[in-house]
Amino acid sequence: MIPNHTEERRKVLFDQRNNVSIVQSAKRYGPEATTYQGMERIVAFSLSCFPHDPVNDAESYFYHDQKFTGLWEKSGKPMQSNEIAEKLSEIPEDILYWLLGHGPNLLPAGYGWDGKHTNSELVRAGKIKQLIIGDGKFENITSEIIDTITEDVLVTPNTHLMQNWENAIPFTDEIYPDGRNENSQIFVFGQNDDISVYLPMESDIYNFQLPEEYNRCVVVITKFLRSDNYPNYGVSLKLYERKIDETS
Repeated sequence: MIPNHTEERRKVLFDQRNNVSIVQSAKRYGPEATTYQGMERIVAFSLSCFPHDPVNDAESYFYHDQKFTGLWEKSGKPMQSNEIAEKLSEIPEDILYWLLGHGPNLLPAGYGWDGKHTNSELVRAGKIKQLIIGDGKFENITSEIIDTITEDVLVTPNTHLMQNWENAIPFTDEIYPDGRNENSQIFVFGQNDDISVYLPMESDIYNFQLPEEYNRCVVVITKFLRSDNYPNYGVSLKLYERKIDETS
């Protein structure tokens, strides 16, 4: 994926109709904060602004005293100055304003994200919510619980989120949740085909037994330490399904 902002330049990818390619992910904090666009097949060209580069040549164009370059992404061929000027006149005004260095290092909202979360992150959060409440009735699952979990889900890599019951961890007796830190909360949701129920647990619990009326459960740990980078919190979400003892 391509970062939209670096110390040297701001860059945006476009399709052949001058539409901005959607934001795929974002690093929201710290000096290296930026959004990222993916190199999909529909990406046709890119425009970059180098505010500290004074060199002017046939493959650059100065606009508001700032240097722009362009690249035809499929061929890898640089744009000529007249092509860059033409594209600058055709792209969305808020994107041109951003390329000129205005606003934060993250692309404006409306291009595959809402300014805080990407479309894919929001879709994933909805999927996690559905896993938690199940397909039938649910009890003791408040909006506060859902909000606490989805807040961390939005910044969690897929590798820490089990999202398919086909991959559930089998268990016969006790369940051993992932480790926690002092800021973590653990949420356990017992389920069967009719209902999903929030089962309160002590925050430092080492293991637990799922009541017999439930054949599966969702275990969520918030503020889960997942890396050394800031922010280093996310969710650990695991699915457990009771293994049938075929010998009995």
